[in-house]
Amino acid sequence: MLGYGSQLGTISPGKMANVIVTDGDPLEIRTHVLNLFIRGRLVSTDNKQRRLYEKYRARPGARPIS
Repeated sequence: MLGYGSQLGTISPGKMANVIVTDGDPLEIRTHVLNLFIRGRLVSTDNKQRRLYEKYRARPGARPIS
């Protein structure tokens, strides 16, 4: 109807796709995003919060998030 039928609908070469790969339910707070693809291209999930988490998670006295 909108002219995107040849580009959308399935995950296959030549089609547009936004896909997330997680280790659990994407709506759960404790789930980690393992990979992110936007328009079929792998996108970095690195951000300031992740860098701070990695920096401080191993500090003495820190409790692991489970």
